[in-house]
Order: sequence, then structure tokens, then C-alpha cells
Amino acid sequence: MKNYYLISICLLGMLAPATAQQDAQFSQYMFNKTLINPAATGSDDVNVSLLYRTQWVSQPGAPKSFGIVADAPVANKKVGLGIILVNTSQGPLAFTRINTNYSYKIDIGNDAGLYLGLQAGIVQYAVNQSMLKTHDDIATDQTFAGNNLRKIIPDFGFGLMYKTEKFHIGLTVPHLLQSKIKFINQVIDTTGISQQRKLFSQVFRHYYATAGVNIDVNEDFQIQPAIITRYVINAPFVADINCNVTYKKMLWGGLGYRISNLGGIVGIVGLTLNNAFKVGYAFDFTTSGLAVNTGASHEIMLSYHLETKADSRGGKGKKKKGGPKKPYFLK
Repeated sequence: MKNYYLISICLLGMLAPATAQQDAQFSQYMFNKTLINPAATGSDDVNVSLLYRTQWVSQPGAPKSFGIVADAPVANKKVGLGIILVNTSQGPLAFTRINTNYSYKIDIGNDAGLYLGLQAGIVQYAVNQSMLKTHDDIATDQTFAGNNLRKIIPDFGFGLMYKTEKFHIGLTVPHLLQSKIKFINQVIDTTGISQQRKLFSQVFRHYYATAGVNIDVNEDFQIQPAIITRYVINAPFVADINCNVTYKKMLWGGLGYRISNLGGIVGIVGLTLNNAFKVGYAFDFTTSGLAVNTGASHEIMLSYHLETKADSRGGKGKKKKGGPKKPYFLK
């Protein structure tokens, strides 16, 4: 039989081995809640972030992720609008999603709000045939001839978030449709007989829960514990528990532990410049016996944050001069 087994293994590899790796895993999630939950869109004022993550650097073909997040409040901070672009590559496989986010805030008193979020966009699965290694010349393999190993499908999700000045908790369910992505309809074996194969990948529904709190120790120090849990059917449950410390609203650092089948320790450091520009770095190290083979993971975040001031006349809000008085993740 020709090499359709290879494609089968590759496609199935997108579903199982990387613990919910269909969605990119970012350790600095607490600074980019919109990336996880559409309900958080605009809740931290204007924010634009770039993230890059290289995972398990010692493993050939290991995941690499790049993300762009941009969101802002409008309509007197009652509505949030945003856009997300995330690409994750894993060897010859690539998963890309582009989503638009919408959120609406329901005031429930004492500076608390219930945020409702919707997400709509597209996801793309792709297989780079040039990176596949077969026993035969792939260019002459009729299994691959004329097949477009690139599929785009619609994608939808929703989220909820309860938020006060010091605390937030949220639930998110992206990829509601759980769409199947069919790549190959026909396989030709070594005898020249054509056979139909139902070979497909699938975008599985994800379930996220997040929470975080800001604790003022004194005028100089704040502590921010945070947690995120992730669950996908037929994949191990994952939870990240982190605690960051901020000094003089300029420097932050923290440690975390990832509960999963691999396990991991997460370290985060960051700097705020001119009350608006953020630079963050995260280092992950697997604690299981696979650590020797997988190696560490590295993540960089660059972001710009601008606090806006609600217009008492019901306008869209005005930019607040002088930049934010608190780091944006403390709001």
C-alpha cells in the first residue's frame, strides 16, 4: 500500500499527542485573557499583543506558535471588539485560526460586571507535503497527486466572564461546530487499484476555565494568583497554576506549575515601559521523564496597552493621558 498510512499518522497526530495543542498553548495567558475568552474583549481597555512560543526545543518538529491579539472597548465601555490571529506549526502540520471577538458588559453593581462574549472566524488545517518523507518520490505518488492538503472551515465560540477591579473568573467554549476536515478521498495502492478512504481530521471542542485575583500587599508590591484549566475530549486534563508578583507597577515575575500528563514548571519575568509597553518572557520546563528528550519551551510577549476613560455623556470613551496607572493585567 502506498503511503497513506503516513498521512493518517500525521493527521491523527494533530488530535492526540500534544494535550489540546490544536489551540496554541501560551504560558502568559493571564496578560492576554482575550486570547482565551471572547468575553474578556475590551475589558482591559485597548490592548495589542504579539506572542511567539517555541515548545520542546530539543524535539524535531516540535510546536511553534505565533499570535496577534488586538481588542478595545467601545460604546462607553459596554461593548468590546477584537481580532485574533494564531498559527501553530508542528512538523509538516499547521493549524491557523483567525477570529473576531465581540463582548457585551452587564453592570451588576460595585464596579462588577458580567461579560458575554461571541467569537466567529475561520480555522485552517494544512499539510506541507514537501516536509513528508516517503519511500518513493512523493511527486510521483498518485495518492498525493491533485489533492489539496489545505482546508478552511468556519469556526464559532462563546464565553462568559465575571469581573471586578480585583477579581475575574471565566468560562470559554471555542470550536463549537467540531467540524471534520477531509483531506483525501482516494487512495491508490501498489496494485493500481483505487479505493475510497474516509480520512479526515477534526477540530475538537475545547473547554476553558480561568480565574485570577489581584492582592495589594503595600504601595510597592502586588500579588496576582491565576489559574487556567483546559479540557478536550480524549485528551488529558491540563491546569496551569501561577502566581506573579509586581514591583512598583513596572517589574513582574512569577512561578507556576502545569498539571498534565507531562507536568511542567513555568517561570515568567516582565517589564513595563512608559506605563504602556510591556515585554514578557516565559520559560517552561517539563518535569516528567520525557524532559531529556523534549527540552525546554520559550515564549516572548510584546504588547501595548492604552487605558481609556468612559465618557459620562455616553460616548465611545476618551484616551486617558499619561498612560495607565496600573499594569493592564491588574484591572
